[in-house]
Amino acid sequence: PEAGKAINVRVKKQGKRDADYDVFDMSNGEPGQVWMLIDTVGGTFSKSMKYYLKYRKDGEEESTVLGAAEMKGKDRDFSFKITDRDTDIDYDFDSDPDDFSDDEDDLGIVMENEEKVKMKWKICEECTLYSDKDMEHKLGKLKAKAKGKYKRKTTRTSRWVQDEDAEGNEYQREETDIDVDHDTKLKKFYYKYEV
Repeated sequence: PEAGKAINVRVKKQGKRDADYDVFDMSNGEPGQVWMLIDTVGGTFSKSMKYYLKYRKDGEEESTVLGAAEMKGKDRDFSFKITDRDTDIDYDFDSDPDDFSDDEDDLGIVMENEEKVKMKWKICEECTLYSDKDMEHKLGKLKAKAKGKYKRKTTRTSRWVQDEDAEGNEYQREETDIDVDHDTKLKKFYYKYEV
């Protein structure tokens, strides 16, 4: 990118379980070219998460840290409120001899338990920005807030089947399938930068 010229970038997590991010230069369109790295230090049990924005010029062995940020656990606020909850249980007994299952091990008893949950959520995060790796020269503080809605539908389908143990004794066993459908909607997002 040229200095002083506007640029489009995309930040993408390196992997599902990875905490680091690649910063792509999107000047020439998709898929973009890796330009910088956001190196994440810390984890679930640490007091804070530290982020280092790194850039490596062609031919250089080490990256240069352009800036850093720190997010402490106390700087996060998340809350939610359940607005609606509904449970529906349906039993099906296959007692019609003409419509009986071809599987002789299937006892024809099916229970479907459907649970729906709706909630509203909001989150607020703060991080302190620094111009150096050692986090001695503070640039300011960034505060981001968001709120939205969340829906979840969980369907548990249980059926009872006839089975046999190693000694040939028959017994009934329950088989359960669980299907979960999520939907999250962001309603509002805003941030404030304090210098």
